[in-house]
Amino acid sequence: MKTFSSPAAFAVELIALQAALPKRLAEGLDKAAALVEQTAKDRVGEGDLAASISHGIEDQTAIIGSTSDAAIARELGSSAAPPQPFLTPALIACEDQIKDILGKAVVAGLVIP
Repeated sequence: MKTFSSPAAFAVELIALQAALPKRLAEGLDKAAALVEQTAKDRVGEGDLAASISHGIEDQTAIIGSTSDAAIARELGSSAAPPQPFLTPALIACEDQIKDILGKAVVAGLVIP
């Protein structure tokens, strides 16, 4: 357990933790989004659709999607073909891992080293 020489030293540590938490959370979000991205790519196999799937982090939100018009038709279906979703099932398949990743990220941002 870490000890502090004064209340001021403890306050400095708390300020550092306050700055660390958003960074650790963003790192966790990126790791979780990369996992979902890869899982979605694995579901569609190789090719243009898989290559179009990517992720990003914006305002503490993970965004996973595709730039391909074919992704919309595949995920939601069309008048010519039934839905063959790949993004939603990828997210569901990764749920437990995402909870673990984000939980560890929050703890890493809150624990005094």
